[in-house]
Amino acid sequence: MVDMRHRFFESFHAPCFAVAALLASCAFVGACDSEVTTTGSGGAGGSGGAGGFGGGGLDGAPCSESTDCAGQYVCVFSDGQCGAGDPQKRCVLYPPSCGEAPAMTFCGCDGTSHGGNCVLESDTRPGACAPPTGEFYCGETTCTLGQDYCRGDFELTCVALPAACQTADADCTCFGSDLGPCTCTQLADGHFEIGCQPI
Repeated sequence: MVDMRHRFFESFHAPCFAVAALLASCAFVGACDSEVTTTGSGGAGGSGGAGGFGGGGLDGAPCSESTDCAGQYVCVFSDGQCGAGDPQKRCVLYPPSCGEAPAMTFCGCDGTSHGGNCVLESDTRPGACAPPTGEFYCGETTCTLGQDYCRGDFELTCVALPAACQTADADCTCFGSDLGPCTCTQLADGHFEIGCQPI
């Protein structure tokens, strides 16, 4: 069986449900279970035993690619600096609940802004993926500061700010009852990100 985790887990801006569907078609053991499945001996060269993938590395174990990691683990730079802080990639758990979170904006290790439901590798350093002046990133697109907010469920989109949110002292309460079951975060530059649970 071909282990295709490395082809999809390395690109974390894909929605988790699409990845889960692919893994199910590849008979990936434990992809949707609440426990990490580590059956299979791994074997020489990471070929894996029956029902498992090779390697067997668990949380924090050094790795070169996801085939070096056990079951639901993927190989990423886990330092938030894309390897600048720790040049060794590590095995990190890809949680079964990954696709249940609202989409969020993050700076990828490719130096560009992305949106995704489950972010395991990103660049969180100040100034990473700096947007053009007067704008902010909402996934891969830019929105206008003071005029738009970023709304995310499965996708991220720029939406016009309500009038009450266009004042200099506005905070998340300016959305009032329009927020509904969604959550609001105000970022350092003053823009808002609204996250709504995907249904």
